[in-house]
Amino acid sequence: MQELPSGLRDWALHPADKKAPGFARYAEHVIQSQHADIVVTNHAVTVLNALTRKRLLQFGGSGIPVWMIDEADRLRTSAESLVQDGVSLHRLNTLLQALRLAAPSIITEPVIADTTALFNTLVAHRKPESKLLRDMPQEVIERLAGAHESLAPLSSALTQWLDQLDPMVIDLDLRDQALELIENLESFNEFVESLRSAAQDEPHLKITLVAWSDKKHWPSLICGSTNPGYVMNRYFRAVNEDECSPQAVMFTSATLRSFSSSSRALRSGRQADMQDIEKELGVFNRTPGVIPAPPPFSPRS
Repeated sequence: MQELPSGLRDWALHPADKKAPGFARYAEHVIQSQHADIVVTNHAVTVLNALTRKRLLQFGGSGIPVWMIDEADRLRTSAESLVQDGVSLHRLNTLLQALRLAAPSIITEPVIADTTALFNTLVAHRKPESKLLRDMPQEVIERLAGAHESLAPLSSALTQWLDQLDPMVIDLDLRDQALELIENLESFNEFVESLRSAAQDEPHLKITLVAWSDKKHWPSLICGSTNPGYVMNRYFRAVNEDECSPQAVMFTSATLRSFSSSSRALRSGRQADMQDIEKELGVFNRTPGVIPAPPPFSPRS
């Protein structure tokens, strides 16, 4: 890793006062050597680095002894805020309806019926308390498979249809709509392939399937997971022989047991998130619920 996590370029952990002569020297050493005894990150930095596959656990070829993650109860919230909308089913349906009269042999009644059924099924399964559908009900899986079977050949068919039209007489708005529809269809096919690949590579993973727009409440298809345990595990997946893991990880939170700052349901959800982390990392370390004790603290000279 070429640079330190957010914040460590300006601040370094040191027992001395920041005005003490040794502090500046210690901070400079941390920056130059990329070695630290303790690294502290908050929920946002932790998730952002995980989802962008940045490695904050390796400094100059050696792992950090202690990694402290503050506001750990907000890891799922941070992950959800970073998940982007994918294929807009509302826009896909709108474009299909707009072009069905112009290309009736391609956009047939079964195509309209399958995509409308998928849209309505997703709306029916929406949970008001969350803008994400984290589990895939069997009905949704079946509707998704039906829609993909109908939509898969449309992209190439519409491309050929456009090529055959006279560019001098074709309506420009119609052409733009057709091009946008082709782009949406390709995104839909890519989504399905990503979903299949994720299910095959990690069958235990619960895929986040749908995100709802905050304003218009329309579902969009995405592929990923906001499970805090999965997010954390991305740090520990070795991509080469040089990957290093911390000797101890500490999760801190001021709100997990605070009765004044959060409701009972919210606390329960956050405690469940911490259990997800313990389960996921326990599977990796093969010692569920056990956190190894760190070695005696000794700042590197």
